Parts: sequence; C-alpha cells; structure tokens
Amino acid sequence: MSRMFPEYTVPSDVDILCSDIHAFSKHITDKLGDTDFTTRMLKDNCQIDVYENNNLDFKFDLIDSLDEYGLSSKKVLITARKALRRGNEYLVPQDRYELQIRLVEYQKNKKKTWHRDYIIKHGTPGLLFNMEPRSKIQV
Repeated sequence: MSRMFPEYTVPSDVDILCSDIHAFSKHITDKLGDTDFTTRMLKDNCQIDVYENNNLDFKFDLIDSLDEYGLSSKKVLITARKALRRGNEYLVPQDRYELQIRLVEYQKNKKKTWHRDYIIKHGTPGLLFNMEPRSKIQV
C-alpha cells in the first residue's frame, strides 16, 4: 500500500480482492453516484474507471481469486496485516505475497516498471535474475 494512500497521483489504481465482484462493484458504483465512470466485467475481474474532465483519474480493479499468482486467497487474507488510514481499516498482504504478485504482474507486462522498481527496492538480491538479463536490471 502506498504511503500516501488514500491520497493518490493521477491516474492511479487500486487492486481489491473481494469475495463477490458483482456485489462489490455495485457498492462502489453506488458510492460514485453521478461521477463519470465506466465499468467493464471481464473474465476474471471487474474494472471501474473513474474520469475527471474526460481523463482517467482512478481505476478500481476487483478480483476474487489470486490463483493466477499461485497464491491462496484465504491464506493471503488470514496472514494480512491491518493498516489504519483516516479511520478506515484495510488488509494489506504480507511483503512476500506482495512481491510474488508484483513479480507475476511484471512478468506479464514489462511496461509495468513500477513493479520491477518495487521488487528491486523491497525484494532479495537476485529476485529478478531469472526474469531478464542482468544487464537490464541492477539488483
């Protein structure tokens, strides 16, 4: 979780693991009210894009499983730490799970360099070694 959460830079996104994507997407869209947004229900997630002056401002990415990351959703939630921001409580995955999720995301899309940067900063030396030639990434 970003240190500045729930504040954010534009555009930003938040990934939310939930038990019922349809119910949670309805909850979010009800809260958005008359705000300009679009909703896309995909095979394994729901994306809600919020716009300000026709420009993407914020994205909610809802998922109901961590299978694609090789993780048990239940285990990640049971071991998650609680974070309190502005009187609201959030569950944040343990660092090892956060790293695994970011590693898979970066493997899927090398343009997501913020995941690579996070892994380099918070992971163990050599974590990216099997992903790319060493000359591309300083670990």
